[in-house]
Amino acid sequence: IISIFLFEVGLIHGGMIWKNIYRFMHQKDNNFYIYVIGESTATGYPYDPKISFPKIASFMFADKIHNKKVKIINLAFLGKSLESQYWQLFKNLFIHPKSDAILLIYAGINENVMNGYDSAFSQWSLMQKYATLSKIQYLLEGKTSNIFFKLFGLNNSIEKYKYRLNKIILFAKRYNLKIIISTLVGNIT
Repeated sequence: IISIFLFEVGLIHGGMIWKNIYRFMHQKDNNFYIYVIGESTATGYPYDPKISFPKIASFMFADKIHNKKVKIINLAFLGKSLESQYWQLFKNLFIHPKSDAILLIYAGINENVMNGYDSAFSQWSLMQKYATLSKIQYLLEGKTSNIFFKLFGLNNSIEKYKYRLNKIILFAKRYNLKIIISTLVGNIT
């Protein structure tokens, strides 16, 4: 437990120090970044790679925002929930913390929310307090064993969707990203 705590503290402080160093080293970056999180609709399926809504947004601004060339970093993935995209965003921003960027969230269809309260949500949410435990839980959650189901509850529930969405928003704010959320008609009530 102590080593997890020390790792977490190092991750938080190291990330903030690295963010400042990276941004200083890339002051002359002439790009405006659009991060995209979502499912197949955000990738542009079935028309990707030719067309997607992030590409349309870039085109609407003539591929320039703030006199900078628009670069799209599409972290959306077919058939995945927000949790997997959180980890992609975490890795991307932690290693390459861009200073002039926005995050488009276009999610909800793949959450497959089941009706009813998720009785294991409180245990699940405790693990989310630490990045290390959250990642371990995420890797184990995909397993079909009854043991994991009893520990973590439903793979997707309305409580977990809200938590994941909030987690992404708070993380993006830590990196000063402007956030645009679009709601989708889907499995979320």
